[in-house]
Amino acid sequence: MAKALKILGTIYLVIFLIIAMIPLLLFIGVIHIDLDPFPDSEEEDDPLWSREFDEEVSFSHYVYPYMLPKFPPNIGSNFSVIIDPIMTYTDSGQIHGLNFTNGESMWERDFSEPFMQPPRVWEEGLYIFLTSRIICLDPMNGTDIWSANVTELSPIAACYYDGSLFVIDEGKTIISFLPNGTLNWTFDTRVFVSNNIRVTHNYLIFDDNHDRIHCFNMSTANINEENDLILDRLWIVDQPSQGIRFGRDISWNTIINSYDITDLVMTWEGRNLVALNASSGEEAWNYSTKSDIIHGPSLFMSAGESLHPQIETIYVLTTDKSVTCLFPSGKEQWNLTMEDKIVNPLRLSSSSSSPTKYPYVFITSETGIHVLEGHSGMAVSNLTIQNRIRSISLSDEQVTISTGTKVMSYHNDYASPRDYSGERERSMDTPPMAIIVCTVLHVVVLKHVMKKRNTN
Repeated sequence: MAKALKILGTIYLVIFLIIAMIPLLLFIGVIHIDLDPFPDSEEEDDPLWSREFDEEVSFSHYVYPYMLPKFPPNIGSNFSVIIDPIMTYTDSGQIHGLNFTNGESMWERDFSEPFMQPPRVWEEGLYIFLTSRIICLDPMNGTDIWSANVTELSPIAACYYDGSLFVIDEGKTIISFLPNGTLNWTFDTRVFVSNNIRVTHNYLIFDDNHDRIHCFNMSTANINEENDLILDRLWIVDQPSQGIRFGRDISWNTIINSYDITDLVMTWEGRNLVALNASSGEEAWNYSTKSDIIHGPSLFMSAGESLHPQIETIYVLTTDKSVTCLFPSGKEQWNLTMEDKIVNPLRLSSSSSSPTKYPYVFITSETGIHVLEGHSGMAVSNLTIQNRIRSISLSDEQVTISTGTKVMSYHNDYASPRDYSGERERSMDTPPMAIIVCTVLHVVVLKHVMKKRNTN
């Protein structure tokens, strides 16, 4: 009898320990529950309005985060803040300004040649990139503000910082234009820039066609009489790159009671996401995914208590239908596997002025738009679209999509980041409740079993 009780007690203990360990394993990421959180729906949601075009159209995004007017918008985040009008453009060189309340045309322009890069709105200008010309339009009426000629504009995405526009001419030369279109400076990189350029007050960063990343010191820059920019190189590293993101990780140092500020250069290639220290080029952290990264990481930023724009969360999409959320340190926060293929870059619900707020994450799949809580990955909404979505834009009031020649707009209930005051601090700085509960249960059960064994 005593032997049988010992065997039963051991079996009971093992089973209980396995069950009690599940919350802990889920929290630390050893196991994932990859369930499709979105119910299947055959019915398509009714739009607020729709508009049909003769050609396939995409959206020209407002990429200037309106909640942080001094915030550098060229860090690579997928913010798409749209105000009236909504800009749509075609591959043949047409652009239309649509009234966001009813979809009616406010103005249109035809440039009679394909755009070298998608049109972008930064602050109060809509920038048009043609083969040998850059044009800044007034987005409210489509009239010219200024234009400038270049030799041969590169298709590599332009960037914008502190009122200045930066483009690549002839593959090697970075050109800076002031807000009025006046040439500010030119910089000969002496190599072919392959994917991205990033410019801030302190750094000029780009990657080349030899799998290297270059970083120059902008804080000590000089401009000579010929408008050539003279820079000191900070570092160059061998790092295969499909693109560059730039952000800032700010953490509170409890030892000296001040903020530790680290500028990060993020780059990715295949399954690897790497963060480099911008001041030295040394690796800060790296994160490996199970399949190739698509579209590049999206950075959600806030001003934070330190009044410096900082990374709050990093969102990564991969080819295996996976969405991953990382802390600025590169540690995984949550991971979700979608049932359907992800077809577009994700969009985030605006920027934030609070470090306790997380965005809503808009994922575009083959069946529609899925909205997740940025804090947990939990599904909060599903917008069913029967046709493949070509492009998506967000505003405070609406979600507007293009399915080719058709543009449709829907009501947006998830425009503002959600406040998680206290929850983020507990998840990052204190022992999680799951660990505490599991530990207490383990001790109680173990003492109970041992007491039974000693009694028998």
